[in-house]
Amino acid sequence: MDYVDDLDEADNQQGETCDSILILHARMFACGDRYDIPALREVEARKYSTRCLKSWDPVEFLGSISEVYGSTHDSLRQLRDIVTRVSRNRLPMTLSDSNVATVYDQVTRNVPDYTRELLGLYINEPLYLFCRECRGYQGMEVLQTKCKKCGKGGTARVAPHDIWDG
Repeated sequence: MDYVDDLDEADNQQGETCDSILILHARMFACGDRYDIPALREVEARKYSTRCLKSWDPVEFLGSISEVYGSTHDSLRQLRDIVTRVSRNRLPMTLSDSNVATVYDQVTRNVPDYTRELLGLYINEPLYLFCRECRGYQGMEVLQTKCKKCGKGGTARVAPHDIWDG
C-alpha cells in the first residue's frame, strides 16, 4: 500500500509520465477503484489530501483535477469531495495570481462536473468556517444576517426585484 513519491522513479514503474505527485495519487486511487481495492483508495485519498494541505501548490492542485474527475466514476466521492473542499478553502486566496487564475479558468471550462460540484458546495454551504469541535472546515448555520453595507439585520423575504435594486 505504499510507494515512492519520486516522480522520476514513478514514471519508470508506470511506463508513462506523470506531471505531479497529486496526479500520481489520483492515478493510484483510480487503480484502487479499477481493481476493487478499497484500502488502496483510502491510502491514496489520505495521501492526496495530505499533499494538498502540507505542500500547497495551486497550479499542481488545479492540474490534478482533470485526472481526479476523468479517471473514476462520479459515484466514487472520496477524491472529488477532497478536491471541492480544498478548492473552497485554499483557492480564493490564490486566484489573484494571474497564472493560477488562468489555470483555474481552463479547469472550470474543461471539467464541468468539477465546476458544478464546486458551485453546489457554495450554494449548499454558503458559510464555511473552521469548527473547533470537529477540527476542520465545515458548513455553518447562519445565526444572524446583517447587511454588509449598513450593518443592520435583513429580512427573510427575497424577491427578484430586491436582488436587482441597488
